[in-house]
Amino acid sequence: MYKYIKNNKILFLIIGTILFELFIYILELNFNNYNLLYIFPIILLIITIYLTVKRKKIDLFYILFILGVIIRTLYIYKTSVYDRQHDGLKLLDNGHLGYIYTLFKTHHLPTTNDWQFYHPPLWHFLGAIWLTINDFFKINISKSIEGIQILSLLFSSFIIILVNNICIHLKLNNKYRYLILTYFSFNPKLILYSGFINNDCLLLFLEFLIIYVLINWYEKPNYKNTILLSITFGLSVMTKANGIIMCIPCLYIFVKKLLENKKYKINYLKEGIIFCLISIPLALWYQVRNYLKFSSISVAVPSKTLYIGNHNIIYRFFSFNINQLFNKSPLHNYNLPSFMVRSSNIGELTIEKNNYLYKLLIIFSLIIIIITLIYIIKYLVKDRKNITINTIIITFIISTISMYIFNYKYPYVCSMNFRYIAITLSTILIIAYELNKQNKTNKYIEIIFYIFITLSILFSLTI
Repeated sequence: MYKYIKNNKILFLIIGTILFELFIYILELNFNNYNLLYIFPIILLIITIYLTVKRKKIDLFYILFILGVIIRTLYIYKTSVYDRQHDGLKLLDNGHLGYIYTLFKTHHLPTTNDWQFYHPPLWHFLGAIWLTINDFFKINISKSIEGIQILSLLFSSFIIILVNNICIHLKLNNKYRYLILTYFSFNPKLILYSGFINNDCLLLFLEFLIIYVLINWYEKPNYKNTILLSITFGLSVMTKANGIIMCIPCLYIFVKKLLENKKYKINYLKEGIIFCLISIPLALWYQVRNYLKFSSISVAVPSKTLYIGNHNIIYRFFSFNINQLFNKSPLHNYNLPSFMVRSSNIGELTIEKNNYLYKLLIIFSLIIIIITLIYIIKYLVKDRKNITINTIIITFIISTISMYIFNYKYPYVCSMNFRYIAITLSTILIIAYELNKQNKTNKYIEIIFYIFITLSILFSLTI
């Protein structure tokens, strides 16, 4: 048994996390004592540290992962499901919660594509299944709805596992692997994501999974990995339409492999056909259904109060407004670059007059973004040889372009939110890759990262 667990550590880590969250959920239902919830994560952490030290093979990944799960758990259990959400918080409207509730009550797809009902339904199916399970056990609907956050919490946590696997592919030494894992374990955006009841967190998880599976497919382009990649890609678009941007890194990897191994081109073309046959129906069936049923697959138009199309497009897209980084209300922003930096940390939260924590978090995030851009340029000039980094950069470029196109087509404050391109968080790996490759120690960069991480932890514990 021990040998089997040892050989399948990640699987047991995933199963253990799910069971742990369900255990905490049941405790919260029965005792409604939030102080009690703090005890069990701490006990779990102590046991993990003891076991790793006793075996004298300390992999901090497990400790960082558990700490990441703990801080997300504490966040969602002190945060109402109606706090800091996006697009719909009522059971009987056409927002995300209404979408989940409609599937739960009617057992069929919405009869309209108004507002958030235009979204593909994978996330909302999962939410409806969660409510159905809770209903079977006679759990109050209000409690069940609060529990939907657990699904996002799990996906946000599993991103840490995927990042660790990508770090291993990059052959990062432990120093930089732990730096990256600490960043993702306590990233403020991922902590906020863990409490979302919309489809953002599931999409981000699937986008990271696509990058990971792509790397595996490049190394072993067999039918198993082709089918896994096609299903993952199809499900990403079935979660949210802008998952379609991941077709560009997929196409890049496929073409690169084809050009490198021309004598196997028939095999790769067969796998490409398999990919299309599986992924396209999964990805597009809901859009086709909406077009046939409603003659429309359009995005919901936000409130006119959020409209920013009256501002000069040069100032909106190609300048950087420092002042708008710290605007009290997100409604007063129209500059896309500065709002993306702001929302990559605190979302659309209001900054109170003397909230220096928020401001410091944004400042250090901006510094990290600048460092990342410098290292991206450095890599493109000198290297361009690592397939994983190339995939991350292509994803970053296509995501950024899509963001500009999206905000040009829909000039509203809400369409500038970083959540639409959260997969660009993966670019942080480029810093670690470059430092690791050059075998350099940059204490200044490490200090900046750890200050940001400390601020992130304080942020998550105080909001």
